[in-house]
Amino acid sequence: MHFLTIVELFIHGVNQPLSDVEVALYDRDRRSEDDLLGVAVTDQDGQARFQFSTRDFADRFGVFDDEAFIFPHFDTAQFPDLYVVVYDRNNEVVLSTRERVRENTVPITLRVRVSREHAQQHGLVGPTSWSNVANWFTDRGNSPHTASINDALTLPLTKRWQTQLGGTIIASAAGGHGHVYIGSGDKKLHALDPNNGSIVWTTALGGEVSSTVTAIEERDGSGVVFVTAEDGTLYSLNPSNGSQNWSLTGGVGRFISSTNYSAGRVYHTYMSTGVSSRLRAVNVQNGQMVWESDDFNITTSTPMHGDGGVYLGIAQIGQIYMRFDDGTGTLDWVCSNNHGSATSYTSGVLDKEDVGIGAPRVYISTQSGCVRALDAATGAQIWETPLPVTQPVYGFALTQSRPENILIVSQLANLYALDPKTGTIQWHYSHPTNGVSSVNRRTPQPAIWGDYVIQVTDRNKLVAMNLANRTVGWTYDLDVETFASPMVAGGTVYIGTTSGSMYAFSPGRCVDFHAFPDNTQFNQPLPIDGFLFTGLDTSTPFFVNDADTNVHGLQFAPAGVQIDLPELASGITLQVGSYNDTLSIAALDRSGDVADSHVIRADNTVHTVELTGQGITSVVIMGGGFEGILVEICMTAQ
Repeated sequence: MHFLTIVELFIHGVNQPLSDVEVALYDRDRRSEDDLLGVAVTDQDGQARFQFSTRDFADRFGVFDDEAFIFPHFDTAQFPDLYVVVYDRNNEVVLSTRERVRENTVPITLRVRVSREHAQQHGLVGPTSWSNVANWFTDRGNSPHTASINDALTLPLTKRWQTQLGGTIIASAAGGHGHVYIGSGDKKLHALDPNNGSIVWTTALGGEVSSTVTAIEERDGSGVVFVTAEDGTLYSLNPSNGSQNWSLTGGVGRFISSTNYSAGRVYHTYMSTGVSSRLRAVNVQNGQMVWESDDFNITTSTPMHGDGGVYLGIAQIGQIYMRFDDGTGTLDWVCSNNHGSATSYTSGVLDKEDVGIGAPRVYISTQSGCVRALDAATGAQIWETPLPVTQPVYGFALTQSRPENILIVSQLANLYALDPKTGTIQWHYSHPTNGVSSVNRRTPQPAIWGDYVIQVTDRNKLVAMNLANRTVGWTYDLDVETFASPMVAGGTVYIGTTSGSMYAFSPGRCVDFHAFPDNTQFNQPLPIDGFLFTGLDTSTPFFVNDADTNVHGLQFAPAGVQIDLPELASGITLQVGSYNDTLSIAALDRSGDVADSHVIRADNTVHTVELTGQGITSVVIMGGGFEGILVEICMTAQ
């Protein structure tokens, strides 16, 4: 009997693949030495393939080994107990899973996770590989398009920075090389500093950039950025300054997809004629085409990659989905459609996790709102779930490495949580509709951060919704409509809007006064959770006041209040108002200089005030004519 097991090596918690790492596959035995089944080096997706047979781990009658093969009988009790050993370049053992084997089991995919500390200690990743954006390196975060990270999220989020770029932003951001990359409608690609939003470099391309980059990092810290522009060109750029390595043209129109990457090849679709598209694989070193597909109807779906295949949602008559062999470009299978129109707006998501689902599978959709799970290797249907609202599906997100994973499905005005094993709908959330870009049919797609779904609703509202019960825990109104999807990496959410504004939000450290009854008085200074409140008129005490319905906060004298922060901050969000006189608000750095400031009128309204800057140590609020009130202050640590 012959077996195939694919070992996948990832950084724990963020699902970043570890490439070019030596791994060995063993069968654990108790009565004899463990059996070595093979040694291999992981590819760019962190995968190493092992093929072996019963003769590699069992003897004829089980006398000298735990397992026996007595032909023609062989049952699962005689299957091997597989474990993995990971080695560094000095052939030292990084980790072994010997004590965590699943007995008598041969999984198709065996996922191994290495902690960040171990990976860095043993040189499996360089120091720049752990910049705060590198684990969301392409459209939908990674090659399988899971759009999720397991890092814990604590609400609320506060605006860390906002940067104005020159053109409309339709694309979603991606990160790598210590940068956040975003394209814009002024035919430029921008590299931003993720800490403060400053522009590191900008490079002009031949067309508008409505696609998401793919940012590849090597172990030594070097890398490359791939991006497509609407002149039909694929570009390879130097991440240090945006200079061009090479470009590949050949398209005849603006419909060109974002890129994906694996094992030295970059994949994308382009318009081959006025009514058709092709998928092509390109050598990342020299820009030479390795293979390209035959024509199919125009699509802007980003190719999804994994398990030896490239997957693509299409708009072919009677067909909605295709898988190509990633090495040769051979068409492996096509998924037909029997639910009305054949358009598919997404390339779906690939589930390679060993969580009881069996073989790797892909989740796709039809235009009429029917979700399907397919066997990734064969295209055979596993389950099909019609959604309650018969509208197109535009996006997916999938949790990974959890006891019970969740598949999130998005329509323009609906979010669903499905059980990926069975397709059962766990909850349904309706919201005001989002728009669709006329340029490339893009609309916001969901992302998952810990226990929350991050999604856009009502065209410009960014929300964080609890995965378990769909309750909205945080909302922010962006300046205008967005067609982009949130990027989640390094403890921050990044998203751009059609005005050209690029935002970054991070978890804030907050103080409010809801725990204190109305008219509670405080002596000065007042310490609360690391914040220190000091009146600039020390003769007048602070007190808590119900200034209006649902307005409960700290009232202070006209001389004002100084709030010293528990640590250096890059962003401050205040809920503050005045019922008598103008309020002046300033954020001060460690030198006492004003980093940012804002003035609000006395209009009997609580305002949201956002201040940004580097090294903010305190906030000063002055004025209000004895009727200034602070409802809440949140800070984002620098």
